[in-house]
Amino acid sequence: MSNYDERTKGRLLEAYEMIAPGCGDPRLLTRSPPHCIASSADLKPAPPRPGSLKALDCPSRIGDRLHYRDGRVLPFPSTHLKA
Repeated sequence: MSNYDERTKGRLLEAYEMIAPGCGDPRLLTRSPPHCIASSADLKPAPPRPGSLKALDCPSRIGDRLHYRDGRVLPFPSTHLKA
């Protein structure tokens, strides 16, 4: 329910005019809750989960070649993978 009538037509409403009586405090529209300051422990990156870095050992396939992170480039299908 808004308080729109001929008195408010053509002008911006104040915060207390936008809230119906009994619905809350108009100061809630303009004030944000206080924020806690982060500690240095909060700003650290999370530790990796066990086994989550194994994917970095796998090569990327680009066309018919396998590119490893250490700089090696091997043809695909590779003969070094066969047992």
